[in-house]
Amino acid sequence: MAVRAIIKQCMVLLLIMPSMAWASELIDVRYNDLSNKQVQLEFIFAENIIAASDSLNSDPAELVIDFSMASSELNLTSLPENAVGLKSILSTNIGENLRLAIALKDKVDYHSSANDNIYTVTLGTPDTAATGTENTEQQVRSSIALIDFKLNEKQQGELSLLLQDSSLVVDVIQNANRLELKIAGAAIDEEDLYTMDVMDFATPVRSFETFRD
Repeated sequence: MAVRAIIKQCMVLLLIMPSMAWASELIDVRYNDLSNKQVQLEFIFAENIIAASDSLNSDPAELVIDFSMASSELNLTSLPENAVGLKSILSTNIGENLRLAIALKDKVDYHSSANDNIYTVTLGTPDTAATGTENTEQQVRSSIALIDFKLNEKQQGELSLLLQDSSLVVDVIQNANRLELKIAGAAIDEEDLYTMDVMDFATPVRSFETFRD
């Protein structure tokens, strides 16, 4: 009877050890504050994530993430100052799986994604007011409405430049075989900085270039 018991115990250990060897350990947690309304968490594992699922609870406000074949020995009780909207993170090893319970101050929208050994969770909504202000400023700074090169009725090359502000002054400077147009106080977007080859139009103009002075 004793011999049989020992054999059975050895068989159990041989069955369990291979599955435990595949378990991926949580080795780090990174916090990124995207804005005053958003925070991003990155859970870094030693190996690629096998499977994960998450769910958001209302009462209490809590995001629960379950990782298959994973474990953690990290102490997650202390949170950094930039962990906006978080109360605590509790990790629990359940058999061969890992559960992370993220306690929230309030229920918020979230987005999660897994990429190799990193599981990313973004909590909160973007600060649309700040984004809208930034876009408006970008539109104000842009002075160029249109840049176009074409042939006119006499089959001559014609460069058209349309400005957002009619009060801007254009200085035309000829330097050898180059013709430069300088617009003091104007701004140009990155997408409008380029060199355009116009040799296909069969005019004396080979190309034109836009740049910041």
